[in-house]
Amino acid sequence: MKHDHVLAATLHLADGQELYFDIRSAGYIDHNPGLTWTIFVPRPGTGTEERLAQLLAGTGLRRPMGKAGANRRSGQTG
Repeated sequence: MKHDHVLAATLHLADGQELYFDIRSAGYIDHNPGLTWTIFVPRPGTGTEERLAQLLAGTGLRRPMGKAGANRRSGQTG
């Protein structure tokens, strides 16, 4: 493996959450100059790993409270 690169990235989700990653990229894998690996690694100390686990489990999506969301929660319609 040659040409290891690291780039910081912040992903902004539609609900306002932010996830912080280090993007690790390496080229020339297995002596093939056309093969590149790119891996998103949660940045330590940012809470990204925990939030990502919640999102993947379906428990971490915060929905914006608009009129429709408020009505649904109170049982009202229209």
